[in-house]
Amino acid sequence: MAELEKRDVVLIAIAKDSKRRLLRKKEERGYTFQIIEDRAAKISKLYNMILKEETEGHDKMQVGLPVPSKVLINKNGVIVWRYIGPKEDKPSMEVITEALDRCL
Repeated sequence: MAELEKRDVVLIAIAKDSKRRLLRKKEERGYTFQIIEDRAAKISKLYNMILKEETEGHDKMQVGLPVPSKVLINKNGVIVWRYIGPKEDKPSMEVITEALDRCL
């Protein structure tokens, strides 16, 4: 997180889970970043993070649902970097900071 702070970047998680479940998860795991509830997937739809077809790591039951995504959004609200993968596939901080340095 220190790498993000150096770059004046804020990390926000957006999830379809209930607010209560998100707060419990945040507390259990010691997360310090903000988590936003997106039960109706409005934010996911706005930023085109809905699975449109079956892909590797995503089965047909997930089509039409929000897909785990990591994005960098600039000050104008435009996505400048996107990383999409299954829940288990998370980019390293090195990958994220390299994307930050390139894109923002």
